[in-house]
Amino acid sequence: MRSRNFSVVILAVLLVFVLNSCGAPWTNPGDSFRDDDLVGTWRASYPGGGVDLLIMAANTTFQQEYRDGVQKAYVFKSPTDKWWTERLPDGLLRLHLQGARYYEIGIEFAEQNGRGWCSSTEVDCRRDQEPYPFYDPFAHATVYMLDELVLEIRQTSRGELILHHLSTNVDGGFALIGGESDIYQRVADPKR
Repeated sequence: MRSRNFSVVILAVLLVFVLNSCGAPWTNPGDSFRDDDLVGTWRASYPGGGVDLLIMAANTTFQQEYRDGVQKAYVFKSPTDKWWTERLPDGLLRLHLQGARYYEIGIEFAEQNGRGWCSSTEVDCRRDQEPYPFYDPFAHATVYMLDELVLEIRQTSRGELILHHLSTNVDGGFALIGGESDIYQRVADPKR
């Protein structure tokens, strides 16, 4: 019985390794991708009830609206700012949102605008002025997001686009169950 349990554990570890190595169940958008495919409203829901909206316009401007689920009175609405895409040599696509914030792990971190974070208990912390190193799990690279939000543009097996958050650490990997807080999904498409 003990060897059977051990075999199941080994199989589960191998499955996690294979899924992480393959880059999760999403692919790069195909060659037919155009920037205007991003126009519309995108939504991410975070643990604790926070809701993050990106309203993307055809003129390459956007607004971000974040409402916190815990601190109900906290609402962030960005000014209208610019967005653009970047295609990496290996085909990966990134979306840059100038002036947007990374709310996935909380308000205090988001308000640092891509700089390091010091807790209120740390004395003489200097990290709050240094760029924070985010991890891109698809490119396996460090990305700095000073005063901008950078997202990976991915495509599901059904051909739908999603916008994937970068991770706050190398161990972030991919969630096998859930993981909805890592992605923005389209909730409104002006083409339809």
